This record gives sequence, structure tokens and C-alpha cells, in this order.
Amino acid sequence: MAAWHIDTLNDLFVALFRPGEADEPVIRGRQRLVREDYFQLLFPDELCEAYLGKSKSNLTWFFNDDPRNKAIKRALLIRMRENLWRVVSSVHRKCQELLWPQGQHPAFDRKRLWEALNSIRVRGALNAKLRIVERDGAEGSRLRDFFEADPSAALARVVLMLAVASDAPEELIDRLWRADARDASGEAPRAEETPEAQIRRGRLTYLEGSHARAFEIFEKVARRLGGPATNAEESRLYCQMGVMLATGDGHYLDMEAARGYLARARLDENPESHYLYARYAAGEEARAALERAAELNCAAALRELGDAWYGGSA
Repeated sequence: MAAWHIDTLNDLFVALFRPGEADEPVIRGRQRLVREDYFQLLFPDELCEAYLGKSKSNLTWFFNDDPRNKAIKRALLIRMRENLWRVVSSVHRKCQELLWPQGQHPAFDRKRLWEALNSIRVRGALNAKLRIVERDGAEGSRLRDFFEADPSAALARVVLMLAVASDAPEELIDRLWRADARDASGEAPRAEETPEAQIRRGRLTYLEGSHARAFEIFEKVARRLGGPATNAEESRLYCQMGVMLATGDGHYLDMEAARGYLARARLDENPESHYLYARYAAGEEARAALERAAELNCAAALRELGDAWYGGSA
């Protein structure tokens, strides 16, 4: 894992856009960015209109959480208190465009983006209470939930938290990291057209607790794709649908359909897809899928196969 220690927005920008000489940036396609670029790429347009024409020192102080001038932070906090969903959705859309330019292929390294985001520093007591990032080998966190659903949703929340955390009330940070940051305005997210964007929207819908609605979104994407997975994102979609059908989560239990989606999911780019197929298949097919998952270093498959060999199970 990269040795990042991210306390401020400036630390985050260095980690994501300014690598060492031998490294590719975590987010590609954005070279020679200056302070104004970072601000415009990530923050709400109304905030940009108010501050981009002012002294550049304002941006430097804001990015470094410098107490000498908190004007931008105060303005952002006011907007977040008034309508958190509007601010989160605005920053989220900008993060989507940054990670998937024009809704096309991803322009980021998924593994290294996770490492960078999980390197943010959160006050110990706050993290212990809200479990925002993973620490000390613990698995599971609000950050991971959002990242697995949609990396741009996770990035948006990290950006906003680093921007205001030192002055924000704990209640606001808690709301920011809830599954659904919508407030009484009821403003809904913009519908996206690409399958990848629809998958991310479905995962966020699932994360909000609307499992049946999420399955409906996934079904529409699956019909649109119309065949076996061709990349890891599609494979993860079919895996989630298969497990939902096999467990009756958001849809009535349907083992035949579950196995069909898990068969479509099988792809070496996603070793877990072979393992999940093995769990719901039978006989030699299940064994072959489990062995393939283990060959691809799927930890769950390695454990299960090791236990089977140790216990003498066929």
C-alpha cells in the first residue's frame, strides 16, 4: 500500500494527480493542474463563481486547512447545512466526470484510488464512532461501502469531509456519510445513460436500502448488456444479481435465474465470480470453478479448497 498520510485537500491532490517520477497518476488525463483547476474540477459551480476571481491565496489556505482565512470553508458549510443533498450530488457529478470522462472508460486506477482514499486521516474518536475509514486491519467501513457501490460517490464525500471537517459539527459529518444524504428537499439524482453509470446508480440505491428498486435497475442494465460479462464491472453486476436471487434479497428467490447470472458473471478479471458460481453450482462444475478461483488467488476460494483438502472432502 502506498505510504500516504492525507490530512488536507492538498495532500489528496498530491496523492491523486502528482505522483513520483516513476509512477502514473491515480487519476489519469489531467496534467499540470493548478489551484483553480482543482477547485473547478471538484467543487460546486456557485462556489467557483464566488471565489475563482478572488486572491489565489484563498484557495491555498482552503486546500491546506489554514486558519488564516476560512471564507471558502464557511461558505461551503453554509451550503451544506442548507441543502446537503444538493452539495453532495453536485460534487458527486463532478467526481463522476473526473473518473469517467464523458461517461466513457474509467480514467483511474481502482486499487490505488482505494488506497489513497483509505489513507485520509479522521479524528480518532470520530472514526471510532462513525467507522468512516478502515484502520488496524479492520474490514468494513462507510468509505468501503460507498467505494464498492461507486468510487465517485466515495471520492465526493472524502473531498467534502476534508474541506470542512475541522470546523463541521459531528452531526453534519455523520449525515454526509450516511447511505442517503438527501434532505427534505427530496431532490433526486440525475438519470445516467451509460450502463456503467446505471450500475453505479443501482448500487447506491441498494446501499440506501431500496433493494427491490436496485434489482429493477440492475435488470434493465442486464437486458441492455445482453450477454456474458466482458469486463470486471459487468461481472460484479451479474454476481450481485445472482446472490440477490439466490438469497431472496430484493427479489423472490429464484435459484435457476441466480445460476444463470452467476454463469454470465464468470471472468478471470473478477476471481470472486468463479467462487460465487462454485457456491451455487454442483458436482464437477462447482469443483472446477472453485479451483479456478483459487488459481486466481481468491482468498475465500483458497480457504475453502484448503479446508476441503485437509478434511479429505471430494
